[in-house]
Amino acid sequence: MRLRGNVGKRLTDVRREVERARDTLRVLDEQVAYAAEVADEATTRALVAATPLADRERRAATEDLRRVRRERDETAARLSALLAEQDELLERLGS
Repeated sequence: MRLRGNVGKRLTDVRREVERARDTLRVLDEQVAYAAEVADEATTRALVAATPLADRERRAATEDLRRVRRERDETAARLSALLAEQDELLERLGS
């Protein structure tokens, strides 16, 4: 019976983590969309202006986009792992 209690507690913890990861993923999706727009605009300005400042701004915007995408991908992977753990815990609880 103790095992069932531990599994139940972990399942509750995982459910909370899943919800937080989903919330974080929604925010990161919005940030990726915004950063992509900024990077596109900076690229256009860099092409039109052809100045070192415009090129630096383009590089900075592109790096920001890469960083946010990487964070989003890491969060998505974490969410996937949590969902797999949740499924495993539900199976153990049901058997």
